[in-house]
Amino acid sequence: MLLIYTFISTNIKLKQKDIGILTALGTKTKDLAKIFITESFLILLIPCIIQTILTIITMNKLNEYIVNEYELNVVIFYGNILSLILTIIISILIIFLSSYYPIKKLTDMKPINVIKEL
Repeated sequence: MLLIYTFISTNIKLKQKDIGILTALGTKTKDLAKIFITESFLILLIPCIIQTILTIITMNKLNEYIVNEYELNVVIFYGNILSLILTIIISILIIFLSSYYPIKKLTDMKPINVIKEL
């Protein structure tokens, strides 16, 4: 989750000049937040899907290995839909917070100061 925050913050910092220009043109904080939240969500959507699929496959393979190797009829690694939904909600929350607060900080500054801070 820290990696997601760092990625999004760095992405916003690299686009600081664009944010300053958009703010100078009258773009609202809400609109800028929508742009960066949508961008971050789309960029992180594919890795989240791949990670979920790989986690499910890995859990199944490890359970299969343990049952076959140690002759245990037990499920060691268990994932349910609730944990998947909770993970998705937490990820979306982190994406939102990681995007909104840096944008809010930059849009509260005067546009010329945002552009000059590069």
